[in-house]
Amino acid sequence: MTTDLSKTFKQMVTDAGLPTTESEARIKWEAEATAVASPYNNNSAQSPFWRVILALVTAPVLWIVNDLVLLQLLPNFFLQTAKSQFLDLFGWAVDLPRKQSAKARGNLIFSRVSAVGEVIIPIGVVVQSPVINGKIYHMVTLAAATMADGVSSVTVAAEAAEDGAGYNLPSGFYAVMPDPPAGITGVTNDSNWLTSAGTSEEKDDDYRLRIRNQYGAITQYHTDSVYTKIVTSFANINTRNVYFEHDAPRGPGTANIYILMDIGEPSTQLLEDIQSHIMDEGNHGHGDDLQVFAMPGTDYDLVVTIRAVISATTEEVDSLLLNVQDAVSAAFRQNDQYTMTVTQPWSTFAFSRLAGELHELFPLLESVTFDLAEITSELEIPRLGTLDVVLDV
Repeated sequence: MTTDLSKTFKQMVTDAGLPTTESEARIKWEAEATAVASPYNNNSAQSPFWRVILALVTAPVLWIVNDLVLLQLLPNFFLQTAKSQFLDLFGWAVDLPRKQSAKARGNLIFSRVSAVGEVIIPIGVVVQSPVINGKIYHMVTLAAATMADGVSSVTVAAEAAEDGAGYNLPSGFYAVMPDPPAGITGVTNDSNWLTSAGTSEEKDDDYRLRIRNQYGAITQYHTDSVYTKIVTSFANINTRNVYFEHDAPRGPGTANIYILMDIGEPSTQLLEDIQSHIMDEGNHGHGDDLQVFAMPGTDYDLVVTIRAVISATTEEVDSLLLNVQDAVSAAFRQNDQYTMTVTQPWSTFAFSRLAGELHELFPLLESVTFDLAEITSELEIPRLGTLDVVLDV
């Protein structure tokens, strides 16, 4: 994330001798008037001369300094604080364009209770997720499929209805058919369902880290920066989600890369594509043996007990239960509908912090407790095994 450098920028402006307030500007104008022996020496607040100076000179100067220089020009002169199209210019300078959005693609498993007869699953069948913070994610089948006699399930390719990383939901989330084909009783997505991850347009903070890494990737030697550049060129992988394991896991010249996704898990296809690009297509250093893996995960069963404020209605309590569940799931990288502190490798995930974030999100939440105090992880990512959100009665 960017650091607030507003005080630093203001000091730069002050050191340059530019006024930032009306009183500072007035002192400079009076000094200038004295230096040139101006005949206008009435400096009272009611002076027509100084009122003209204030309206025609001082106000525009303060706008230029405070709004243009301090808020726009200076922050966008530096990679650490540049934003939007100004950050794109930094990327252009190192030949690194911002990653654009794309739709998720993957395989859904359709099933039936009775395996008797033939069932046709037409193109365009809609499969959706449950409601997550008011949003429903829709996948649409890309081709027709036939479930032959004696077969109880079939895999069908599907594509997200919209661009976005939010569609990379974990296994079991796509399980609702608003209009199921005749004979089909169930649908789901497994843990390896994604063939092409959905992506949102690259956020400024993620893009900034990739640009910064680019400066370390100009060497002819294949350092971590070079391999990070290669891995993050793939959709939906950002710099902060790439981890290296050195110390020759398979001998000298060997290393492992572990990757995360902000939502869900990297598919086997994605890992194979990255591995092939690095090793089979020659994008590695001489003698390097680099293997790409998904970050190992450890499942935790979690029980969250909440109490709503006494004035909450039954409907509000029911909604609070669902919202808390979605927010906790977001902290464990299962959706992006809430901005939460997420689980990380090599860190401690404190549920006291999660409790504070839940209180900020939901004013109707009186109290929240967890059956775990904290999770300390090494080279692994904490994930949810089961999640139960219950009322304190």
